[in-house]
Amino acid sequence: MTDQERVANLQSLGYTERESQFLLQAALHSGYFLRRQYCAAINRKLGKTIDNFITKLRADRHIKDIDLRYRRKVYSLCSKPLFDALGEPENRNRREHDAQTVKARLMGLDYVLSRQDARWFPTERDKVLLFEELGIERQHLPVWRYLSKDRQQTTLRWFVDKPLIFRAEADPIIRFCFVDPGYRTTDAFASFLRNYRPLFTRLESFEVVYIAGFSGAFPEAYRLFHRLVGPSGTAPEDPISAEVIAYFRDKREHAVAGLGSFDQSRLDRYREARKRFASAQFDGMFERWVSGEESEVRAVLSPESRGNLHLRGTFSTQHLAFNFGLFGSLYESERGD
Repeated sequence: MTDQERVANLQSLGYTERESQFLLQAALHSGYFLRRQYCAAINRKLGKTIDNFITKLRADRHIKDIDLRYRRKVYSLCSKPLFDALGEPENRNRREHDAQTVKARLMGLDYVLSRQDARWFPTERDKVLLFEELGIERQHLPVWRYLSKDRQQTTLRWFVDKPLIFRAEADPIIRFCFVDPGYRTTDAFASFLRNYRPLFTRLESFEVVYIAGFSGAFPEAYRLFHRLVGPSGTAPEDPISAEVIAYFRDKREHAVAGLGSFDQSRLDRYREARKRFASAQFDGMFERWVSGEESEVRAVLSPESRGNLHLRGTFSTQHLAFNFGLFGSLYESERGD
């Protein structure tokens, strides 16, 4: 389902185009929103416009009020009909979450609203299709496995942690956002980098955007990124690399001098490898290997062992102006919630 179709479906529920566009962003990227975020999206001040919008959402039971400190409210988009209209009936954004997750979602929505130049990939399907179109198989995407209650069936879900992923207009770089709602350590960021490293290694260029309300977290995050994504963080070479290179050597010798020098063990190995690596992909790699591009072929076969990942990946930070004090934050930013 396209965003245009989603907006049209929301309009059929009685929302204006402007309201529908905001609900699309808030529901798929966050599941929660604040009054000021709707005002920012439509470039209006707090007042009757937002009051009418909230009244309509309440009347249709499309939101639930969450009371927090300072008599502030967070609005949870928890309505199944609303997510049905978005083509996401099973989207977990409409479920209840702990306070830290809600805070991270709201921070993420602030960033989304600030990047109107971006093309976002908010749903699991959107993300999977993006990387499949880039030629990356699902086995290299971050995946979580869930067992059924009887432990007889396994369900696979990709991008369960729901990272914000986007591309800027006319820019090939894929950007991954990590939102820090106030973690006391960098453990969560380290896990994020390790989970996504297999995907990073298969991209020509990428950027990790570290989003936080406290700039003091940035230096350590920067050091961690360069330690885990830099040369010291490379994985051992995949054993398949040596097997493919051995097959290429046998294949070249077969083409040049025949099989006379092959003993039975080597001949059996060569025949098995011919079956195993019989594809246009390996034929292309063989031509590159013959041309002297063995290091490039090894990089394709075992991208996670590349030592130059840090040359294709960059790190940036985004300091949010709002401190989200309604969650009891320790941040001391310039403005309130």
